[in-house]
Amino acid sequence: MPDSPAAMQTLAPNPTRARISTGLLLISTLIGLGLGTTLVARLTDKIFGSQKAANRPH
Repeated sequence: MPDSPAAMQTLAPNPTRARISTGLLLISTLIGLGLGTTLVARLTDKIFGSQKAANRPH
């Protein structure tokens, strides 16, 4: 993902570069916020099984 903003800046036409950049950042932020927290919660449930097990010191 780190190379996608640079590639987008290179490939986008000059008049629409700012709008395309804004759209890319908006979409990646929404995906990160929406899927990131859900993915962490599901992995925690799958690996530990319960909230008490996740908080237990090893």
